[in-house]
Amino acid sequence: GSPLFGTLIALLHNGEPVVGVINQPYIRERWTGAKGEPSRFNGREIHTRKCESLKKSAVFSTGGRLMFKNPDDYRRFETLAKPAAVTRFSADCYAYGLLAMGCADIVCEADMKLYDYAALIPVVTGAGGVMTDWNGRALGTDSDGHVLALGDAGLSDAALKELNS
Repeated sequence: GSPLFGTLIALLHNGEPVVGVINQPYIRERWTGAKGEPSRFNGREIHTRKCESLKKSAVFSTGGRLMFKNPDDYRRFETLAKPAAVTRFSADCYAYGLLAMGCADIVCEADMKLYDYAALIPVVTGAGGVMTDWNGRALGTDSDGHVLALGDAGLSDAALKELNS
């Protein structure tokens, strides 16, 4: 099965997420990240994976139309996910852990709040990934809730092009 929930813990310094924890207590899985340090899964160092193209990517999101309350946001997500090899829904914060350990390539979501994504940033970036909004800007306390996480920064231009076409 796939766990559908988790606990997120973040520490921010001057508005920047510097420590993050994704905890899945039921199956005892925990991802940790701290600025300037490698991310870990249950204490073991982890890394994102390379992905040559959107056609070879595994794209995750929390909940299809439920996640994308704005119909245009859902259309934009579908444009990004259409060329993907795999699209998967209902993974919630677990998807970001999978991305950080090289089991997913893209997580794309909307209507997120700071408490939804702050803990994810140190985990994803410490594993070699990137997290931005849908315009490629760094996420912060004033972000608009559009979140794009990529395991391979080389996918950034292609992913942003699809999202904004």
